[in-house]
Amino acid sequence: MILIKIVSHNFFSMKVNILKPAALAVMVLLAACTKEIVESPGNNDLNLGQGEDVIRISLSNTTATRAARPIGSSEALNNINRIAFKFLKNGTTENGDIKLEAVIDGEGVTISDYEVVEGNILKLPASYKGTEINVKFSGMTEGAYRIIAYGYNYTGGSDASDAFPYETMALAGESNKYYYQVSGVTKVQEIFAGCNNGEFVGVNQFGKFQSVPEIVLTRQVAGLMAYFKNAPVFVNNTKVAKVTVSSRANVTGFSFPASLVSDPTHNGYSSDNSWYGSTWVNYLTFDMKKASNYNDEHLDSGDLYKFGDNYLLSEENDEVPGLKCDKNTLFGSRFMLAYPSHADFNTGAPKCATLNICYWDADGNLILSVPLRKGGDEKPLDSSEEYQYNILCNNFYSIGKKTDVEGEDDNDNPIDIQETTGYDYAKVSISLDWSAVHDLFN
Repeated sequence: MILIKIVSHNFFSMKVNILKPAALAVMVLLAACTKEIVESPGNNDLNLGQGEDVIRISLSNTTATRAARPIGSSEALNNINRIAFKFLKNGTTENGDIKLEAVIDGEGVTISDYEVVEGNILKLPASYKGTEINVKFSGMTEGAYRIIAYGYNYTGGSDASDAFPYETMALAGESNKYYYQVSGVTKVQEIFAGCNNGEFVGVNQFGKFQSVPEIVLTRQVAGLMAYFKNAPVFVNNTKVAKVTVSSRANVTGFSFPASLVSDPTHNGYSSDNSWYGSTWVNYLTFDMKKASNYNDEHLDSGDLYKFGDNYLLSEENDEVPGLKCDKNTLFGSRFMLAYPSHADFNTGAPKCATLNICYWDADGNLILSVPLRKGGDEKPLDSSEEYQYNILCNNFYSIGKKTDVEGEDDNDNPIDIQETTGYDYAKVSISLDWSAVHDLFN
């Protein structure tokens, strides 16, 4: 018997500038079953034949929205409505004979509205409000298996596929550890993935696990959130048309489960070594032309942009249901792919940190880039430990503090992004024309 538990926690420890890496774990425990009949809590025993076994899925957060989840705060939620299973016999060959046969609730009663999608993908019933689901498998044969499970959200649509939100998925590997890899990612969505702890799990002649496998599903991407106040009209005496959170890294793929990658924190994938360089990549974009006072004729140095009684959402964001922010603030969030390896942005040009706040003029010229450091004490940019922190798998990076969507816990604290502007000198001019000529004699 396999027990899968999906758990949400709220334990992010926030900083005003950059949140130190924090992990959200989704626990999945697989328990062995070697009996031909499994005793269930209800009156309906599950009769298991040769090559059959049951996965019990314990769910939490079942009331979460079933839409592709935007990040509204540092709250650790998930909205998984699909769990897919891969059985790699001998670690490298997928066993397509194993099938999902039935779904039973925690009381041993068959659920009528479940659905099994081709490819061993379990569609979690939206109507099911319990905390446990038992999934019956058939077709296991004696041998050694690697079991990979991954959870994600599917919202439907015209694409007719009922599954994974990424188009390109292939089996890859390193050091005799085989995992799945996606490439060409244009919009990052979160998934959870993991596999059994050992290299393989044995299945005996009865089609039962020989030992207790254990899987830990973790989020396979990173999270970014920015919450700003006091957006300046001028920086360096130049009118600001756009504010961005930017880097010089452009990763377009990742490997999962990350636990099988040689460095699990760097599960980003790139087909070459040109994934970072001198080109700015904007992760979050705030259009100041949407400010209510952008076209005011009498704006001076020190003025701030206003957004009526509202906040400004980043261009990359979908609407966040129930989101409440302070008046005249900027809010943006997204999921990001982790880096494939360490990157040092303190070399080459322009020198910068892993993440930076950038101010741009109306022609797209960079006015100023402000490197974001982790930790509280200001240090020079060449301090690689403070500024070259990379984007790591299952880590959350917060610029400003927002701990719940509704902003009701009084812990929110948008970061002040007003930069120095104005003039600290007087202009002295010398005229070539005389208003009066005084002839002096001795």
